[in-house]
Amino acid sequence: MLTDELLKRGGGKLEATRLFLENELDIPIPKSVYLYAGQNLDSIKSEIEKMKTPLIVRSSHRNDYHGLVGALPTISNVTTFSQLESAVKQIEKFMKNPELKKFMQDEKEYFDREGITHESTEEVHCLIQEQSPSNFMGVMMRHPHNADEIIIRYCDSHDRTLIAQQRDPISQARFNDIQGLRDICAFDTKRPFSDNLRNLVEVYKKIESSKLLEKGWSYQMEFGINPDLFYQIRPFKKIEKANFSIYSLHLDCPRLETSYAFGITPKEGIKIPVIALHGDSFKQNVHARINDISKEYGVVLQKKMDGDELPLDVSIGNLHTFFTSAGCFDMFHGSTRLIKRAKISGAGYSGEGLGDANNWESFPEKLSNYNGDAQIISDGKSAVLIPLNL
Repeated sequence: MLTDELLKRGGGKLEATRLFLENELDIPIPKSVYLYAGQNLDSIKSEIEKMKTPLIVRSSHRNDYHGLVGALPTISNVTTFSQLESAVKQIEKFMKNPELKKFMQDEKEYFDREGITHESTEEVHCLIQEQSPSNFMGVMMRHPHNADEIIIRYCDSHDRTLIAQQRDPISQARFNDIQGLRDICAFDTKRPFSDNLRNLVEVYKKIESSKLLEKGWSYQMEFGINPDLFYQIRPFKKIEKANFSIYSLHLDCPRLETSYAFGITPKEGIKIPVIALHGDSFKQNVHARINDISKEYGVVLQKKMDGDELPLDVSIGNLHTFFTSAGCFDMFHGSTRLIKRAKISGAGYSGEGLGDANNWESFPEKLSNYNGDAQIISDGKSAVLIPLNL
């Protein structure tokens, strides 16, 4: 099993990959070599020389299993041993980055809250692999509150940065254990990759049933498509089921509501301070409008932005609720950072009893620049945000 001792030895990316290979789990993993902190690269030179180039060097850290999502560098297109040496040095140097240190300190609050071991160490390891020829990449995970469903997102690897900047819809699908693959919407790829996605779901299920990972978690797997390859896996949220349904509450009050949510509250909900933000102003305005981010707070974004724009030095603090007008979470690094940290998150909200839409991505006019308390209720599938200071 992927134990805390293994994570401390080599980090999440490296040790999960090594564990799957050493246990001969029948899943497609690129050829891999492991470089531990302090280990001389020359000691594995003979193994590296047997690998096909280009290589890719992935940072692996003690905290990257539950955190550091998208925070550590990955160096691609390495073709020579001298370039490999340079890549390793670049990764080691990055660990001294003040912005990364601030990010890790901010993330410690989440680790402490969840009872997960956190170590603010500069020690970093490298997972060296043959670089995937897959032109498409994706993520999938079992819904933590709907155990029959696996959520899938995928896109053209080369257009990933552009997609993040423009917030274009990415391709998506769902897999239901009873109904199979469904609701395929191939937006940016123009190709559904149905057979590939089915194959990759089987890869995901093999990992789930391998008994190599801790039970009780929904896991997020990154993968390549065509050829289909496993990249990495990390815990997303603990699996739990609500004892109520939002729709049984028969709410009749001004509110935001979404049928795409993660996280569960008590039936009566929880009251927290919430702010509404225009555009990409998360990084400029959260600290200015929330007095103490170490206490629970919520953010409603009036734009299709879900986290990729946030630099490492922007502290998230004790983010309790995160709503975005994006129709769905893309589940890549930026959005995962936010929705993993937030206890409650929702996408594609609509307003009820909050006035007409204004000019900001159809956001209800009565919530424009809102800064006040709100009641948050979520059953893990649907969620509502009820503003209390209109």
